[in-house]
Amino acid sequence: YASRVPLTKAAAVLVNADYDAKGPHSLVRVRDVGVALDWCLHFFSPEPDRPPVGVHPTAVVAKSAKLGQDVAIGALTVVGDGVVIGDRTVIGPSCVLGREITIGKDCELRPQVVIEQHCILKDNVIILSGAKIGNDGFGYTTLDGQHLKIPHIGRVIIEEHVEIGANSCVDRAKCGDTVIHRGSKIDNLVQIAHNVQLGEHNILCAQVGIAGSTSTGKYVVMGGQSGAIDHIHVPDFLQAACQSAITKEFPPGTKVAGFPARETVAYYREQTNLKRLKKLIEEVKSLKADLAREKKPK
Repeated sequence: YASRVPLTKAAAVLVNADYDAKGPHSLVRVRDVGVALDWCLHFFSPEPDRPPVGVHPTAVVAKSAKLGQDVAIGALTVVGDGVVIGDRTVIGPSCVLGREITIGKDCELRPQVVIEQHCILKDNVIILSGAKIGNDGFGYTTLDGQHLKIPHIGRVIIEEHVEIGANSCVDRAKCGDTVIHRGSKIDNLVQIAHNVQLGEHNILCAQVGIAGSTSTGKYVVMGGQSGAIDHIHVPDFLQAACQSAITKEFPPGTKVAGFPARETVAYYREQTNLKRLKKLIEEVKSLKADLAREKKPK
């Protein structure tokens, strides 16, 4: 955007420290423009629409629940038996918290979040509207032509500084725990299946699906509508392009694309060759016709 600086009507412009042009504006030199802009947005953003501290008169809170200091419980929310909520946590309107849930400090649940029994949320977790945590995993066994439901008796554990987007689902484990490790950010409409172990600081974009018992390393990035099959490990720093399907294991740091996923260099080479296929077929037909004419007796 450097070429637009002389044209802007802004009173000041955020620029990187090495920006050498001059202009009619005040230049605010920063180490990282993107981060500085984020801080400015925090500064100027309006106060979020949250319920006030205390329990709304229409909320239903079990007598055995324990609320920390400055907790806010919104209208029509239900808090089950044995729930523990840490200091300064905000529970929005129309949420449902099952029994024996533990929620840490400074968490925020937006409206209509559902958390099933025995799940654990640690500190500074944000869950956006409509997300469902701790539902049964998708598991059935077939006997005499009938699909019999497999009980899922494990938990979901969400570690510190995790954010889970609107209408996403994190299923409870069949046995043991489904774990979302600290610092991971999950977009809207994402499906995390039973017994998944999502590594630290992952980024999962919209409509990603991770099948049961799959694990990921740290700083994995998965583009929109990509996915991973069950019972594999996705390594540290892997990057998956949109709509790619991870069906096998790769070395750490690999960039993959396609269905099934393969390294991006190989994938884009294949796509380039496919575009040339029509011309290649025409050339082969032409060569075959030339050879056929040469073979005819003169």
